[in-house]
Amino acid sequence: MTALPGNPQIQNAIPIPYFGTNVFAAPLLGLFSAGLMLGLGCCG
Repeated sequence: MTALPGNPQIQNAIPIPYFGTNVFAAPLLGLFSAGLMLGLGCCG
């Protein structure tokens, strides 16, 4: 759940002002990471 885009985690929110992004930055990478963690957690 920590990799999903829009998830309000503090480690994701701290660099927002520095990079000028929002919590929905890199949605494809976040969805890929969440799927990978789900797959490895269930079947690994």
